[in-house]
Amino acid sequence: MQPKILKMSIDKFSDRHIGPRENDIKQMLSVVNASSIEQLINETIPAQIHLENDMNLAEERALSAERNNSSDQLYRAPNVGGI
Repeated sequence: MQPKILKMSIDKFSDRHIGPRENDIKQMLSVVNASSIEQLINETIPAQIHLENDMNLAEERALSAERNNSSDQLYRAPNVGGI
């Protein structure tokens, strides 16, 4: 049996960096024979390293924003090409 090959558009920046779309996820799950992302994660990541609680990403985002706006920042690259 030949393995299935997933084809994903990578021509545009947005296609490469926004993440999978619903159809991409369905196709991926079909290829690996999983019914959901949760099932895929549970079957591939050892239970010992699963987080028991959700991560507090809001705090990390706030700290990151504070670092990016810090007055001791020496150089900030210009926004090139609207990216």
